[in-house]
Amino acid sequence: MDTDGTRPGGGGEDAVLEQTQRLDPFVLKLVLAFEIPSVFIVGALLVVSKTPWHVMPIVLGAMAVAPIIVTSTKLRVRVEADRLRHAFPPFWFGSTRYSAIESVEVVKVDAMRDFMGWGVKVVPKATGYVAKSGGGVRITRTGKKRALVITSDDAEALAAAILERVVALGDVQLGAEARES
Repeated sequence: MDTDGTRPGGGGEDAVLEQTQRLDPFVLKLVLAFEIPSVFIVGALLVVSKTPWHVMPIVLGAMAVAPIIVTSTKLRVRVEADRLRHAFPPFWFGSTRYSAIESVEVVKVDAMRDFMGWGVKVVPKATGYVAKSGGGVRITRTGKKRALVITSDDAEALAAAILERVVALGDVQLGAEARES
């Protein structure tokens, strides 16, 4: 279920814009740098502790599969007729109705400095869907203390598509940042 109670993927409406973004290649290197030594250490501990033989493949298999799942995750953003959908499937799905958007602006995102990493991150002033450092879109929402930040390979196109839908619905007042974008 999405954060507003709807099902992921929407009601079959055509998307105005769809973007998919892989995690930063640095994340893969970081995961491998920690995972490979961890497998050897855990394997050695399992042998030394005389763990039953049938437990070893389960533990080591789980350790091998986890980084594959994490590094194959992609950020998907979909501008639909009535809402913006953002997801890191299969782990996290969210959506924002255009009527809840106050402003949209293109921003530069540094994954480590701004959000302390990659993925769905929550910091005091924003919730971030962060696949990599670079361009992104900051969305200020009605009644929310935290802005929504979504990284994008083409942040200008994403911001323009969101603003186009907000204006097309015509039921919100755009902030100064949104009118200037």
